[in-house]
Amino acid sequence: MRWLLISLLLLSSLAIAESNLQVAYLSDQVRIVLSKTTCETRGFRAAAQNIDSSYLKGCWTVTPDNMIHIKWKDGDFSELSPDMFNEVGPRRFSYKYE
Repeated sequence: MRWLLISLLLLSSLAIAESNLQVAYLSDQVRIVLSKTTCETRGFRAAAQNIDSSYLKGCWTVTPDNMIHIKWKDGDFSELSPDMFNEVGPRRFSYKYE
């Protein structure tokens, strides 16, 4: 039982170390979170989260001029500078057009 507990603690610390999230605070009410999880369509998953717990899902890609382009599920879009985002976990991923 003791080894099981130690193993679970080690696995949970590895999961935290593998965090691939970036966050930008647009105000004290709204933040945008970018993930490296593949989107259903093109790009990776994004979410705009409001302080009241409402959120909007979207997919993000990098434009040829290295801006973060987010296409929101409601049909709207946002373009933000990658400099606005900070890593949540220990690693930062690259924002280069591919």
